[in-house]
Amino acid sequence: EVMETNAGVQLDFIAVGCNRTTNAMDWGSNDLVAYGAGSFVALYDPKRCKITETLRSHSARVNAVQWLHHNGNYEIFSSSVDKTIINWQLIQGQWVPAHTLKKHTEPVTGIFALSLPDGNVLLGSCGADRIVHIWRRIKDEWNLEHSIPCAPKMIETVAMAFIPGTQIPIMATGGVDGDIHLHICYENKWIGLFNLSGHLDWIRSLTFVEFVENSQKSLFLASGSQDAKIRIWKFSPSSMPPPANGTANIMFTKMSTKGFNLKISEKMFTVILDSILIAHQEWVYGLDWHPSVFSTSGEKIQPLRLMSSSMDRSVMIWEPQQGLWVNSVVVGEVGGNTLGFFGGKFSPDGKQMLAHGYNGAFHLWKNTSEDSSREAWETQVTVSGHFAPVSDICWDSSSRYLLSVGEDKTCRAYSQWAKKSNRRGGRILRRIQVEKPGKPK
Repeated sequence: EVMETNAGVQLDFIAVGCNRTTNAMDWGSNDLVAYGAGSFVALYDPKRCKITETLRSHSARVNAVQWLHHNGNYEIFSSSVDKTIINWQLIQGQWVPAHTLKKHTEPVTGIFALSLPDGNVLLGSCGADRIVHIWRRIKDEWNLEHSIPCAPKMIETVAMAFIPGTQIPIMATGGVDGDIHLHICYENKWIGLFNLSGHLDWIRSLTFVEFVENSQKSLFLASGSQDAKIRIWKFSPSSMPPPANGTANIMFTKMSTKGFNLKISEKMFTVILDSILIAHQEWVYGLDWHPSVFSTSGEKIQPLRLMSSSMDRSVMIWEPQQGLWVNSVVVGEVGGNTLGFFGGKFSPDGKQMLAHGYNGAFHLWKNTSEDSSREAWETQVTVSGHFAPVSDICWDSSSRYLLSVGEDKTCRAYSQWAKKSNRRGGRILRRIQVEKPGKPK
């Protein structure tokens, strides 16, 4: 006799760590975190303190993940050691790999997607094949628009923005040679500009932010390097007239100080080194600008605050005070055998910071101060998990605790945990490290 029942099976708990790459995690303006978890892209809801799902399509480690808010919809971009880039889209409530871009011949190390005013999307990608590819999506169809050979040097990271006050895209790339390479797209053609020099080691991260100064739009470009320094470059409109003997639409000249004059069509810009930030003692891996916020009057404001993540086990917030950039906030880890942070992101409102470390763990801090004149950053509960294949799992005799061991040389204990709101979910209670990890190469 067959008995009918309404019983069902549903996913209740996921535990997985973050990959050991600089751009493996991104916190979207929809307040969801997407990050590389092995060959998966995991989605983490910080409000619920829960990993909600994992997206599977890559066949090897995910190196970079980015959210894009485009035409009212949210999309995810991911790149992988499997040499592909995937554009994930939410279709009928399910995340699907809508497009897979295959042109790189080696692992793809960095990506950056930029929403264009005409409704299209630009995507820059760099890889171990020492080539930077630029893609353009028109009416849901991707085309390879331009390729930039970089041999013999390898590019590690890429960032995009718009030239201040224009709709002209600018792309910055950086990597092994320690220089920042600039390109712009003028009249649908990509043109190489000058290099910004100064770093003495690999560049690990690049990030742009647009802000308003003296009623004019300007642009900051921050770069983080293995020389433990952060350099901030400023792109701003210039009042100087275009060169009288210059007929080309794109021209640039080097100034006597550390900077350049740049002519684009009939507009003039200056590119100068604004500041060098020195406080970290080890490699600077991740950088992230504070997201734009809205004031009580509804005005959009761009706070000039920069988060940096370093192998010295610290995360800092930098901001200009009386003309000088200072690290106004310092959080991190003290003691233990952790080896620092690979990257970090602000929450959409800038009141939380999430960083991921060498052992795959997340670290979450929240500004709990209600006084706008002071800050009080306190650690918060977050998710975690193994950052290498899981070898075995076992329930205890009472089925209250779950133990897992993995190739990351850790043993982890999980149990159900209820908050005051009575929301339940699995949590890691203990993590035992059986061998101290070595310094990343």
